[in-house]
Amino acid sequence: LLEGLSYKRADAASAISAYSKTASEKLFHPKKPIVNIHYGIPFIEAPIKERDKDLIVFAGSLVPKKGVIQLVQAAGKLYVDGIRFKLRLYGKEAPYEGATMSEYLRSIMPKGMEDDVIFYGHVDRQVFFDAYSHCTMAVFPSQWESFGLTPIEAMMHGCAVIHTTIPTGYELIDDGINGLLVDPYDVNVLSEKMRLLLTDETLRKKLGENGIVKVKNTFTLDVMCNKLLAFYAQTIKEFKSE
Repeated sequence: LLEGLSYKRADAASAISAYSKTASEKLFHPKKPIVNIHYGIPFIEAPIKERDKDLIVFAGSLVPKKGVIQLVQAAGKLYVDGIRFKLRLYGKEAPYEGATMSEYLRSIMPKGMEDDVIFYGHVDRQVFFDAYSHCTMAVFPSQWESFGLTPIEAMMHGCAVIHTTIPTGYELIDDGINGLLVDPYDVNVLSEKMRLLLTDETLRKKLGENGIVKVKNTFTLDVMCNKLLAFYAQTIKEFKSE
């Protein structure tokens, strides 16, 4: 209720994604169109490191909407096919099916796969930043996000990223250019894209290099602040002219 009243009274409003902009406009009917200004992150010139050839990284809370179940199912298909890898999951534990999510995920892994999987729990951001800088790929099979910082943080480190075809996924990644997008509920396609990145070093390098450019040009604090300043200036100008 308060949010709706705020939109109706506001002279201008901004949103962190096109998805949030569209949803808010449909729900709250503001006086003027909402301006989309993507969230920005502090850009880090990450050091170039030699990348592992079989290391898959996930960062995010261990909850169903993050797609962590589909990730383990997709990895399990690779394991059954004889493809070996290391899977590292960084994120806060959560209850699931009367146990914890990590316990549930271990229960659905093919026999032997659990030896190559480590759950780190909640860690300092720098820990998974270090992982992004040398892993083979980072996989974020989210089923819903209002924006999504983790994919762009991984891209900033030159990491090949798999994300999903949720609305905000298309805002973060140009499929096949600076990352890969998959249906969040299609385990088979996710598994095949993971297989592709494990075996195609040229593609990994291309996606990683282009990902850095995408973040630098679109998702930094400098870009966000410049857009916000222009937005504020235009709003003040229009207010004074009324």
